[in-house]
Amino acid sequence: MNGEIGKALRSRMSALPGRASQAKFAPEIGYGRHFGLTSVGVRKAAVLALVYPSGDDWMVPLTVRPLDMPDHPGQVCLPGGMVEPGEGSLAAALREFAEEMGVFPANFSVLGPLTEIHIFNSNFLVTPWLAVCSQSPEYSPNNEVADWFELPLTAIHNIGLHDSMEVVRGHLRFVAPCIRWNQHCIWGATLMMLAELSDLVRPTCVELRSF
Repeated sequence: MNGEIGKALRSRMSALPGRASQAKFAPEIGYGRHFGLTSVGVRKAAVLALVYPSGDDWMVPLTVRPLDMPDHPGQVCLPGGMVEPGEGSLAAALREFAEEMGVFPANFSVLGPLTEIHIFNSNFLVTPWLAVCSQSPEYSPNNEVADWFELPLTAIHNIGLHDSMEVVRGHLRFVAPCIRWNQHCIWGATLMMLAELSDLVRPTCVELRSF
C-alpha cells in the first residue's frame, strides 16, 4: 500500500503548491516574511508530516508543546526540532519524530521535502518532510510532548472549523487564522504547512480510497 500511495504523491510533489497553499492561513502581520529572505543567524529546523489512511480520510499526528518550552510554548506543531551540527534535515526530522513520539520510523516511506517556511518570530527556517505509512503507529510520547492528537487532513478545508484568534507579542497585537479541532487551536506556521500538505494529499485520497 505504501508503494501505491508514494507513487501517487511523488507525482504531485514535482510541483508543490507552496506559497499558494500556505498564504491562505498566514497571520495578518506576516507581510510575506514566511516566504522571503531569511534573517541573519537563522536556525535550521525540520519536522515530519506522517500521513496514513483512516477510513475515507488521511490522518497526521500533531503534538502540543509544554508551556515551559523556550520557543512556541503551548502551541500545536508537527513533531520535529532543530537540525544539529553535521546533521542533515531529513535525519533531524526522523530523529526528532522518534524521540518525541517514541516510534522509530523504520516502516515509513519518506517521499521528500515540502516547501520551507521561515518562522520569523523565533528565526527558524523549517523544512517539512512528508512520509507515509499504512496505519497509525503505537505512539509513546516523551516529556517534550504535553499532549498529542491525530488530525484528519480534510479538517483543513472544513469551513465550519475555521476561526481567527488574537495573538499578543509584547505591545503588538494581531489576528491569525486558525482551525479549532476539539480543544486544540492550530495556527501559524503549523497550519500553513498543513495547508500545503492537505492540498497535496486531497486528490490522492480520492484516487486511492480502495486501498
